Amino acid sequence: MIDGRIVQDINGKPIVENIGNVNILGTSVKSSVVSAINEVLNNVGNNSNLKTNVKDSLVNAVNEVIDKIDLLKRKTDFVIDVRDFGAINAVNDHTSIVQSAIDYAKSLGGGIVLCPPATYKFTGLNILKLYSNVELKGIKGLTTFDFSKRSGSTADLGYKYLVSASGSFENGVKLIADAQVNQNIIQVNTSGFKEKDLLIITSDAEWVELNSYNTKNGEYVIVDEILSSTKMRLKSATYDTYLISKNARVHRVNPVKNITIDGISFKGQGRLGSGATDGDLGIGFTYGQNITVRNCEFVDIDEIQLEFRSCYNFLAENNYHFHSKYFSPSGSVGENKPSPMSPIRGTVQYQVRSSDCSMYGKIRDCVGEGGRHLFNTGHSYRDMEGNPSQQVGKLFGINRHIRVENCYSKNTWHAGFSTHGDAEFVEFVSCTSENSGMAGFNPRSKQIRVFDCTAVNAKYGYLFSDFPQTAEIRNCKAINCSAYVSMVNVETNQVSLDYKNLTIEGCDFEGGSEGIFINVNSDSLNGELNINNNRISNTTITGIYCPIRVIGAWSDVNIEGNKIRNTNAGYNIRLEKVKRAVVQNNICKKGYRLMTALNDCEKVIVLNNTFAEHSYNTIDNNSKTPTNANNIII
Repeated sequence: MIDGRIVQDINGKPIVENIGNVNILGTSVKSSVVSAINEVLNNVGNNSNLKTNVKDSLVNAVNEVIDKIDLLKRKTDFVIDVRDFGAINAVNDHTSIVQSAIDYAKSLGGGIVLCPPATYKFTGLNILKLYSNVELKGIKGLTTFDFSKRSGSTADLGYKYLVSASGSFENGVKLIADAQVNQNIIQVNTSGFKEKDLLIITSDAEWVELNSYNTKNGEYVIVDEILSSTKMRLKSATYDTYLISKNARVHRVNPVKNITIDGISFKGQGRLGSGATDGDLGIGFTYGQNITVRNCEFVDIDEIQLEFRSCYNFLAENNYHFHSKYFSPSGSVGENKPSPMSPIRGTVQYQVRSSDCSMYGKIRDCVGEGGRHLFNTGHSYRDMEGNPSQQVGKLFGINRHIRVENCYSKNTWHAGFSTHGDAEFVEFVSCTSENSGMAGFNPRSKQIRVFDCTAVNAKYGYLFSDFPQTAEIRNCKAINCSAYVSMVNVETNQVSLDYKNLTIEGCDFEGGSEGIFINVNSDSLNGELNINNNRISNTTITGIYCPIRVIGAWSDVNIEGNKIRNTNAGYNIRLEKVKRAVVQNNICKKGYRLMTALNDCEKVIVLNNTFAEHSYNTIDNNSKTPTNANNIII
């Protein structure tokens, strides 16, 4: 049947009923079906008793037309089956079959490229390209894209992704006046722009003045209205200041958009050697908009598995990421995880990564095993896809408004979840990191929030490093982590950093040896350090660590409402070099010593605390201006 049925009239002649308006490149095929049937009937003449062979001819003719209609209707309805472009079981390389289906979808302006259950092989140096409005769809767990037998490394492939889609990026147009932070009117020659254009505004100014990063200011904006030949209004205000003295400019982005990959397992070669070019670059989108990758698996794609590079609005959902082997400095598998500080970068790297001015992304319900990070933000390792040179401060842009939720990371060799020094407004919500070589979570930049997360078995449960500013850890857990929360920023290039407000609140910490350890050398600490309402238990202290230890010239330290119990040695709370601290309403039970503020602290107020069952029962507040009041010692 073809959208209907074939019936007979009272004379026994077939009637074509409700064929529908199926179009082949704009031409109706209904008349083709009717003509084919009439041609067979004309051969019969007026004989109402059709002979068997004529009946068979009629059926065969109709079925042939039906088959052609079915094929073309699938394509016309924008569902393209890769089997229509070649025999899946008859070839050892499926690159041309799959790419032809993708190209056909592109020629229609978009469509769903259906990859039925099978293992599709990609050998040699073959790769796939995707285009706007194309969905590459398989059946989860049954459709596999196998790149494991291809020849050569990433370098041999020309530093290209195995599957990619790229938009374009136009030359910059310089601003004719400074654009200040939180401003949505910019002055620029508007003759080449129109409303709804997607732009990147940037300059040569460094976003964070740290020696390890030279990331330039940059963010996505959308043109709301052209106001004049020299002014445009943006849909949202700018996050940074862009100075004409720093070559402030806007670039129009022509994004590749509306792409989905769904239900495909991608299999790579695994680790080939010890270098940074010995793995695979998996799935990559550059200058993309409205990109979705869901229900996929990434196995042994070593270096980068899934990257959103300068993308605007993207989603990774319900994906599984796996590396079978760690990289070790010797090049062998080894018993130990490699040190993240090794001068050798190593092959096994990123599972999901947003980089280079990406905005508005969600990573949710994903699981990752092995690798460096399940998720991190950062700047791309390469200048651009296909370019062998490494990127060091050449690209621009900050990752903003990325939310990672309900994800689970296992056995990473660095940190399960991380941001580099080029991110702002990133949230980790209800995520778990288990058995990380360095840290469960590594917030390293501005406005990073970690909510309702859990770190298990790591050196650091939560590691603040580089330039965390206005960062929060709330309602989280650290179990069997040496340090629950650690921040050791004592490098010479960190002397003038202002971390603004850091908050550790409402957390459960258990089984560590270094506690909460905050140690900074900055002389510009103008914000608050809040360590409040946490539950800290069974800390086995090593050295002079404590359940809570703070070092640095903080002007406003608040340690309030914490419950600390079962500490084997040292103080419950230890303060060094702080300018002002208030320690109040804490309950400390079954410890060794109560609390101390060293004589290099300026003003420390200790009040309304309860201390019970300690080996030594004195409050050692040796600050220059000490206050001890209403504390209960039992």
